[in-house]
Amino acid sequence: MPRRLLEILFILAMIATALLGYRYAPQLNRQGDISVQPDSACDLLQGPCSATLPGIGRVELEISPRPIPLLKPLQIRARLPGDSSDAQLEIDFAGASMEMGLNRQPLLPAGGNAYQGQTSLPICITGGMDWLATLIVVRDGRRLTVAFPFHTGPH
Repeated sequence: MPRRLLEILFILAMIATALLGYRYAPQLNRQGDISVQPDSACDLLQGPCSATLPGIGRVELEISPRPIPLLKPLQIRARLPGDSSDAQLEIDFAGASMEMGLNRQPLLPAGGNAYQGQTSLPICITGGMDWLATLIVVRDGRRLTVAFPFHTGPH
């Protein structure tokens, strides 16, 4: 009887996992309802980057310290124009050419039109690494994303 119970529990766990995956998979997708490109002069290693999101305006993303280190705390700061109290923001870091696992963090309101959060990047055994820092903005039921490219390690 205990083996039969374990089999039933295993099947229930698999069903629960499938249901959770179905429910939350859209939130893990890096693409939004609308995806835009950052400004052409964007270089997160030099300072803040910006992009214009339709219906929102110019957003700004900053990562510190610079140069962007691996395995050390990073401070993430985003700014939205005007009243952004109804917006939800997240930052997603992904390897541009190599899967580095899920690294998504919420950005919390920091007063005014600013949002902030903290994370760290995993180390890449190949040395240099190209990354995409995707800012995800959810506002008025729409998901808008902008992927800011940057490089860590030797060029």
